[in-house]
Amino acid sequence: MGSRYSHEGMGNIWSDQAYWNFALRVELAVVGAKRKLGLIDVSSGDFDAAFSVGIDSAEIDRIE
Repeated sequence: MGSRYSHEGMGNIWSDQAYWNFALRVELAVVGAKRKLGLIDVSSGDFDAAFSVGIDSAEIDRIE
């Protein structure tokens, strides 16, 4: 969304960074559910460490 036409708060909600943070939360929820159902084997340490992952949307843009 163009910064000229949006309030900073609304612009943050629709930013690329917010998109990727939400996508990560969805993926972690899926992994957690599959782990709980016994469909995948992920150690507690690895699963807990995944929540501390940071996402750099600028780096994603560069790679894509």
